[in-house]
Amino acid sequence: MTASDDPELRRADALRERDRRAAVVAYAALPPERVCADSERAAWLVSEAKDTLAPELRPLMLHVVATLDGLTRRRAVDALASMAWYGGRAPEAGRYWREALDAGRDVKDAEWLIALLNLSLVYFFLGRYFESLVLSGRAVTHALQTGEAALAGLGHARRGMVLFRVGEYERALRELEQPPELARAAKLETNGALVLAVTWLWRSRLAAAQGEVADALAHALVALDHTERMDPSRSGKLRYMIEGDRLSLEYALQPARRRELLEALERRAAAPHSEVDWMIPARLEALRLRMRYELDEVGDRASALLCARELLDEYPVQLRRDALIEEASDLARVLGEEFGAPDLARHAYELAAAASLRRIAEVHQVTLELPELSAATPEDWEVLANYRRRLVDAHATLSATIRAVLDAGHPALDLLRTGEAQVRACAWCLRISTRDGRWLPLAQFLPSELDFEVTHGICADCSAREVDG
Repeated sequence: MTASDDPELRRADALRERDRRAAVVAYAALPPERVCADSERAAWLVSEAKDTLAPELRPLMLHVVATLDGLTRRRAVDALASMAWYGGRAPEAGRYWREALDAGRDVKDAEWLIALLNLSLVYFFLGRYFESLVLSGRAVTHALQTGEAALAGLGHARRGMVLFRVGEYERALRELEQPPELARAAKLETNGALVLAVTWLWRSRLAAAQGEVADALAHALVALDHTERMDPSRSGKLRYMIEGDRLSLEYALQPARRRELLEALERRAAAPHSEVDWMIPARLEALRLRMRYELDEVGDRASALLCARELLDEYPVQLRRDALIEEASDLARVLGEEFGAPDLARHAYELAAAASLRRIAEVHQVTLELPELSAATPEDWEVLANYRRRLVDAHATLSATIRAVLDAGHPALDLLRTGEAQVRACAWCLRISTRDGRWLPLAQFLPSELDFEVTHGICADCSAREVDG
């Protein structure tokens, strides 16, 4: 049956000119094989899916991917990836963008370049920073060669994000200085607003990390201004993240408004986008500030300690490795120094040290899997080496703190009982013991799985030295 013989298809086709949304709903209610039999209609639906991310179009996109080929199929794969990404399914989005990348490798057109950039974003979200750095660098090079200024700017912004997260602040700033120049030179409009909003968001976070809170707030306001010029269907989550940063920065800078700002952050934490931030989920940020507010402004130590205990329970579930290292370390200091709760402090230090150990293993795994990322530059390798060194230093510092906590409250021999965790770490010599009973230097620690349990204690050799000493 052709469209001319199908009254339901005729009605849906007629809606396309006057009510696109109604047309989408009408097509979605029909069997995909009938709707997508016409290649022009299939291409129109793919374009709508990419623009609107309407979830009811997903079955039609799956049918296009299964039955068509060429550019229409590649664009449908990208639409499915975007639906997964904005639906909070990052691994699924990564699989689709990897497929789009593979399908476009021979032509290396704008669709391929977008897939490359989006895959770098997925890697960033998953904490696979080196892959993200290499892919976004490759995207910058190709975008500049093909005159895609907006995509080159987005690539620079992505590299700035990664470099910030691995502690390369000077390099991050150099990358984040590039997008505004590209935007001005190319007179970018919609895509330029996205590039600049992302850029100023991360320049704000970079300034905050360096203690320049007033500058961070100014940069966040610039980022918010750029989101006003974006497509509202794509700006919501980004704007949500920037708004959260703005409120937190104002909380730090405006003591007289802290109660008002804290309540605004807590309302924000209940909003639909509260899971999207790539660093600290909104609810945990609000809870952390509530702890500080009860402790510093109200003087209610009991309420503050309840908040701290809740953070201690939530951090290992809600935070990625890098954020867990930083946030659990800060919480441990507060628990030990301000609450006088050494057992809770030790637990928080354990979380941070275990996260650093897992991260070291993950970074080493990247170096084993990297041959496919042939675009890595010597500077990229240097960034990876510096990042691993900082992780090793962080683990050594955390282990020393754990050692001091343990020394203060337990005989050394008691620390041999470290439970049934898969991996045990000695807080004295920093060697790692696995289930087969061997104690290995950290550099030789190669776990078969990266999601392992860790506990810190003392090995038999160090225990004997402690007793002899």
